[in-house]
Formats: sequence, C-alpha cells, structure tokens
Amino acid sequence: TNKITSRTWELVTDVKHPETGEELINKEKIDTVLKSHSSIKEFAYILHNKDTYTDEDIKKMKSGTRSVGDIKPAHFHVVMHFARAQELDSLSEWFGIDKNFFEKKKGRNSFFDSVLYLTHQSDKEQSKGKFVYPEDEVFCHFEEYSSFHEFVEACELNKEKYGKANICIKDKLRLDVLYNGMSIRQVKKNYPMEYNDDMEGLQKRRGDYLKDAPLPPYRISFYISGSGGAGKGLFSEALARALIDPDGEMSDDEIFCYIGSDSVCFENYDGQPVLIWDDCRHNELFKKLGDRGTIFNVFDTKPKRISQKKKYSQTNLINPINIVNSVEPINGFLDGLAGQYYDKSESRYVEAENDQKAQSYRRFPICINVHPTYYDIHVYEPFFGGDYSVIYKYKYAPFVDMVRTYGSDSKEYKDCCLKALKPVIELFEQAVAILSKKDFLKETDNPEKYINLGTFEPFKEFLEVHCARLRSYFNDVLNDNPSERDVEKIVSGGCDIYDVTDKATIDIIRCEVEDCIRDIKYNTM
Repeated sequence: TNKITSRTWELVTDVKHPETGEELINKEKIDTVLKSHSSIKEFAYILHNKDTYTDEDIKKMKSGTRSVGDIKPAHFHVVMHFARAQELDSLSEWFGIDKNFFEKKKGRNSFFDSVLYLTHQSDKEQSKGKFVYPEDEVFCHFEEYSSFHEFVEACELNKEKYGKANICIKDKLRLDVLYNGMSIRQVKKNYPMEYNDDMEGLQKRRGDYLKDAPLPPYRISFYISGSGGAGKGLFSEALARALIDPDGEMSDDEIFCYIGSDSVCFENYDGQPVLIWDDCRHNELFKKLGDRGTIFNVFDTKPKRISQKKKYSQTNLINPINIVNSVEPINGFLDGLAGQYYDKSESRYVEAENDQKAQSYRRFPICINVHPTYYDIHVYEPFFGGDYSVIYKYKYAPFVDMVRTYGSDSKEYKDCCLKALKPVIELFEQAVAILSKKDFLKETDNPEKYINLGTFEPFKEFLEVHCARLRSYFNDVLNDNPSERDVEKIVSGGCDIYDVTDKATIDIIRCEVEDCIRDIKYNTM
C-alpha cells in the first residue's frame, strides 16, 4: 500500500475521550514527542478550551445535544513541520492517537496558515466570532524566530515580499540577491555563514541580477596620469568618494571596485558605481578587454549592455564612472587606444584607423595630470561644445602630504579632498548635464513639429541657405581643379569654412558634393 506522507501535519484531538472520559493526551506527552524526534524542525501547539459551537458546527452534528454558544470540549492543536516528508503511520505511533486525527497540510503557506489559526486572531476567524487566545498560550519552536508573534509578523512580511510565508534564510537571500538588488558585499557582511554555505548559488544569482539590471543614463571616464609616488591612487579613490558619496556615509567597498588582473578582470565587481582601473596603460586595457571595439564599448558615454565573465557567472557593467590611472602620459594613453598597439597575444603590431582618435578622446573628456603638490586638468572641449582642448593648470592638492597629516580614513582628510577636487567635480557635473539631456523626441510637447516627416519641407530653409552657399563653394573647388574627386576632403573644407558640425547636415552636404561631381563629369563629356 502507498504510505501517506507530508512535510506539514496537524494533530487535532480532544484531551479526554468524549464517551469514557479517559485522558487521551496532555501537555507533557506532547512535549515528550516533540523533543524526542529531531526530524520535527518546527512546531507550535495550543490548548483550545474556550471554543464555542457555531451555527456551522451545529449543522454538521448528527445529534441535537449541543446549542450555539455551548463550550466545546477542550482539545489540542499541534502543528508540525518536518525536514523531510513524514509518514502518517509513524506520527500515529508516536502520539498513540488514531490516524484519522491527523490532517495532511498542503500548499506553500500551509505551515504558516495552520500556526496562525491557533490564536484565532486572523480577520477570517474573527469574522466567525471565534474566541481569541493570547499569544503566550502558544508553545512553539521555530528555527529563525524566538516567539509566536515574531514568527507571524515575519511570515506576513515574507508572504507579501516573496509570495511564501515560511521561507528559509537560504532561499530568502537568494531571492533578495536575484530580484531585490542585495549585493554580495551585504551578504558577506550581514550573513557570513550563509554566504560561506551558498557562495556559488549567491554569486550566480548576483550575476543574473546585474546582467539584466538597468544601465546608467550616462558613463563618464577619467584618465589620471602621473609619475610614481605622485598620488594617482589616492587621487582616484578621493575622486570616487567625492563624486558618489560626498557626505561620507558609504564604505569604500560600496563606492568603488578595483579591476583585477587579466584573467579575472571583473571578479570583485558587485555593481559598484565606480570602477578603478589601477596602473593601467593603454596596452593593459587591450590585455584586459581584448580589442578596441570592446574598450570603446566599456568606456562609451552612452552605456551598452555588455556581458563580462566572472567565476560562477557573468555580469553586466552598470557603473556610471570609470577612473583609469597610470604613469603613461595623457596623449600617449589616448592616442594608444586609437592608434598603434600590440594585440592581446602581443604577437603582432596593429595599426588602427585614423578616425578613431576623436572617439578615444571623447570617451575620456576629463583627464588629470597629478603632481606631488598640485594637478592639471586637461579637458576635451569638443565634448563640452568648444573647439579645442583646454588645460586648467596648477590646482593645489598635495594628496600624499594630506594623507600623512590626517590619515586616509579621517574626516579631515576627506573634507580636504572635497575642497581640492571642486574644479573636477564641477566639470563632471557639466559632463553629466550634457549626457543627461533627453532625446529631442521626448522634449517636445508639440507633435505638429514632426508633421512633415518623410517630406521635403523641413529642408527648404537648409537648402536655400547652407547648400546654396556650399554648392557655390564646391563648384569653385571642382572648376579650379576638375580632377579633384576626394569627396571627404571637399566636404571637410566646406564644413570648416561655414562651421558645420551636425552629422545629419554633413551627410546631406556629402550628397551635394557627389551631385556636383556628377554634374561636372556630365557637362565635360
């Protein structure tokens, strides 16, 4: 025969036999059974001796010897939760009670629902007019809670948050990491034993969370150059704190993550807002990330979803800030990213395309040259709307000396850093404002602006003004030198003269040049 098993059982039995008056069970017997079997992980029981008959009870009774409001015979409710499915036959044997007095509980919240019933405090039971038993009359043992009240309160929160009332700490942490953004740092700090027992499972779920986490609206990357001992590392950490946590409420582990060696580049990444690429020349970036395309994606001002490998999982970079530092000069670093470099195996030299230089500089719009007592700021002005790069020199900031004076963890040192870094912070805020501007389609409240999409109308003014002047210029160039066929050279010359920088406009101008070339070719045939 098939044995009846369940992980949750409830025993409901009268204290005395209704006909003979013989005692069937008492508190001492219940305690003995519950303490004697380690397979019972959690339990709660109570003596109901003030229950009264309701209309529903009377209707179910075969004889009419009871009336509504009469006191029911005293009886125990014993709810038990087991580590593994427990056989009914064993329970009947332990308690010396017939099997028909045990009820197999089903459902994901069956243990909580059965325990909650013991006091009749739920709205459902109160609506039936049942007597409410004091919580201190419940005898219980729970793995994670010290009292009936604490258990019920926690389970109600769990039920609302996780959909399951009596959830173990392992599953709770896994769900918090996977869905609620709990970091591995937080787990390690608050639940060290649980992390040790479930390291791989938690790391995998953190990777899954980061893989699908929202990307930041922008990404600003800094390059910090300086000789050995000038304070590049101190500057990098101070800048990360100043940009993310100027009030000093977060730990360094929450603010920034140091990028690891080549094979485990993102091993310690746990969603921190700042990545510090310490002592990382341009060729080191290629070793870590593989190729220029990946580098440009990782440092793109408009973040892209890029999966990176970690032990046990993969991750997605959601940091809004990168800080790279090394002894390599600023121009050497940026030109190296765009120009010549060794491939990852260092077996051959690769020549990059010339047009990559602007992309490299745009990805690091703010660069710092650190000296022992001051720093210079190199700003890529085209990023900010200007024409040329600008250097702001001699910003007094003796970071090494400040650390020696105050200590790196002191409030005085961090206050000095905030003051010293104010020019950089202001430039950062300008860069964020530029990158955070909403797309023009979202800014307008007037859809009539786009009524002419797909028609000639929006370009009338442009063609009448810009292109008329430029066509004349292009014709002059081609008439003076009919053999000139370098479209890009002609376009670049015209755009420089008339200060045209918009890509869409340049594309239209390019078409105009090609038309001019075709016209001249046709007319000279």
